[in-house]
Amino acid sequence: MWFVGLLLGAWIGATIDGFNGAVGGGLIGFALGFAMRQLMRRQDSAAEEGDAQRRLAALEARLLALEARLIAVEADEVRQPVAPTLAPTAARARQPIRMNIG
Repeated sequence: MWFVGLLLGAWIGATIDGFNGAVGGGLIGFALGFAMRQLMRRQDSAAEEGDAQRRLAALEARLLALEARLIAVEADEVRQPVAPTLAPTAARARQPIRMNIG
């Protein structure tokens, strides 16, 4: 951005006052371009920080909801213990697969 400001400032300065105007315009254009770039960087970092805060708040809300659900599940397990189920004693034996080939 500073380079664009330098060139534009030099061009505008040269059209107004020749070589001295080009030097002065180039310096002013450089300073303006550099300042604009710094402002754009600050805005970008502020936008990223705001986005991170929003994401963090959403994550915190989901975590609190998950914690509430876990507490509810654990409370139900304490109130209603499940009787252990026994596996069937006579397990069905696997039968071989029969293939009819031609």
